[in-house]
Amino acid sequence: GVYDVKKYEELGSLIYKKDYLTVGAGTGFGISICSKNNLENLHNKKIPITILDKRLNPREEDCKQYFEKEFGKDFDIEEIISGSGLEKIYTYIAGSKLTAEEISKFDTVSSQETFDLFYSFYFKTMIYFLEKYSVTTIYIAGGIIMKNMDKFSKQSKTIWKDFFQEKNIAAKIILEYDISLYGLRKKSLES
Repeated sequence: GVYDVKKYEELGSLIYKKDYLTVGAGTGFGISICSKNNLENLHNKKIPITILDKRLNPREEDCKQYFEKEFGKDFDIEEIISGSGLEKIYTYIAGSKLTAEEISKFDTVSSQETFDLFYSFYFKTMIYFLEKYSVTTIYIAGGIIMKNMDKFSKQSKTIWKDFFQEKNIAAKIILEYDISLYGLRKKSLES
């Protein structure tokens, strides 16, 4: 199961429980909740950006309003937390277009700002679901975070670690590219 994952970065050094949340951002954005009472895959369900309304700082709120002009008020969080979302955030920041791969490759201020904003939206979405489902273990998978650990700034990592430790949440970033969000969910059924 998920306990067999060998390559990871630990953000909380607490006891991992059988009830957990898995999240992953890559081509799209997926979430699964795995517990003895609930096994739910939210990947194909629309998750409105409005879940983050009371959590956003002014910069994030401005970015959200930029997205609202293109997608409407209740656009799906996947419009931000995905590869195409990374591209849209870059356009918001830099005023020009690059592919997610190009943003990852280039070491520019705009590229780092894009990732900082992306990871901030990602983090706040995770917090929302951790609180909603009252779970204290989270596995973070997906191609974007795995391919871009160098863009996962010290500031973002510190914010994530401090929060997870303060709230007693066990958290691992899965660094095995062949284990997808779907794979984690499937493996959890085997555990």
